Amino acid sequence: MLNQLLSTIPRPGAVVGALVDLFPPARTDVALHYTPVLAALDDPLYFGGIAGFFVLQVAAYFALVRAFPTSFATPKQRGWILTAIDSLVFTVASVPFCLSFMLYRGPIGLSPMMTWDTVATLTSAFFVAYLLADLIVGTLLYRSEMSPTSGYFHHTLYIFMVFNLKQWGLLAPFCVMGILEAPTMLLAIAQIDKRLRNDRLFGAVFFVTRLVFHVYFTFHLLLVGYPRTWVFVYPCAVLPLHVMWFRGWIRQQLRLRAAKLSPSHPAKTP
Repeated sequence: MLNQLLSTIPRPGAVVGALVDLFPPARTDVALHYTPVLAALDDPLYFGGIAGFFVLQVAAYFALVRAFPTSFATPKQRGWILTAIDSLVFTVASVPFCLSFMLYRGPIGLSPMMTWDTVATLTSAFFVAYLLADLIVGTLLYRSEMSPTSGYFHHTLYIFMVFNLKQWGLLAPFCVMGILEAPTMLLAIAQIDKRLRNDRLFGAVFFVTRLVFHVYFTFHLLLVGYPRTWVFVYPCAVLPLHVMWFRGWIRQQLRLRAAKLSPSHPAKTP
């Protein structure tokens, strides 16, 4: 009796799939692939990669803290270890995807990079593992450095986003956006070692990647890649965070400049 009752309840994957079908692509040669949740959970490469990379990143964190205690003496420095590792790996891994995206003139759904399933899966798994590791290790060991916006909200949003992109077969376009981690890499290095800080370089890279390239990529998804779908909603949801952070950087630079020009108020490095 119970089995018969449960068999009448539609599976979540079927329900979500039906919702996705309400927004079909405008072109038949640009397919929006959708994989049910249960099928995604059965992907050993994806979830095995997340588990394995999670262990590796947490182990790397403790190894670095133990090996270089003076370099990671403060919670702030330790709070940037995982971010530095992830941003470096993700930025480097995104380069071939960016080149494929920029050089291919057709719809992104037909780009050669859409066939790089294994690389895209492992790259995104590494990123999700970082988000989980930073949430857990940060909450336990450097909670004062975990911002509600750029920490808990940002990480949770991206975990949800990447998981859904995996279901829809869109991890390759997500890996293109890995180039947005380039300014994060510069920021993490500067937070760990102030001697390597370069505000102008950071601001320029941030503006080019997280604003200009982000907007261009979003419009490409909307107009060429997957028109009449709501895939572009994800980059649109993240863009306000980038604008807010860049505005904060501009205000910081204005404060530093004003303090530097004032003889009675020497500039302070935050």
